Amino acid sequence: MLMRRLTMNPARAGRPTWDRVFDSMFEDMANASSSIFSATTFPPLNVWQDEQAVYVEAELPGFSRDRIELDVHEHRLTIQGERSPQSAENVEYLRRERPMGKFSRTLDLPVEFDGERVEAALEDGVLLVTLPKSARATPRRIEVRGRSNPESVSAPA
Repeated sequence: MLMRRLTMNPARAGRPTWDRVFDSMFEDMANASSSIFSATTFPPLNVWQDEQAVYVEAELPGFSRDRIELDVHEHRLTIQGERSPQSAENVEYLRRERPMGKFSRTLDLPVEFDGERVEAALEDGVLLVTLPKSARATPRRIEVRGRSNPESVSAPA
């Protein structure tokens, strides 16, 4: 567990003690040597489906398209990426809460999808992946037809 001594910061002086404790904990997590991207909750996702496809929406603020990789295999989608710290000379960070490093998140999806037709778009820091369902997974309506000679079919025993 990360331990840190609470220091008096003028900006925190008027705030309740628990606020300072939580701020301290989150600062420790953000400054930890291992990236919090390793947690299975990054990036935050929304996943939904309709009759044609499964949709995965991932929040990736500050990522460019060339720093994101998508892999599909069977029922799985893997989203990977990396955010590198921006190097700036003569800069002293006062607060750094956006995690840096690599992340990887794999989703097991409940339906079979067509890996050849998967599409992805990144807009305003939100990645939208569209996974069209395979023909076997797509519901289809079966037409019921009449028989021309019902006597030729026997009932099951």
